Amino acid sequence: MQVSNLKEWSEPIAKQYGVEQIPTTFLLDAAGKIVAKDLRGEELKAKVLELLNEDSAKK
Repeated sequence: MQVSNLKEWSEPIAKQYGVEQIPTTFLLDAAGKIVAKDLRGEELKAKVLELLNEDSAKK
């Protein structure tokens, strides 16, 4: 998803979520809660696998 109203760093949503760089990524859990921010590469892969394993264990 991309959100912008062309207010650059004065954007209220950017301030609310602490966006300080572009791109900024958020990893959400099944409930929509932010569980990680700005992960890339192996860190992102590890976190996604962790969350998928947690979800599988709950079923």
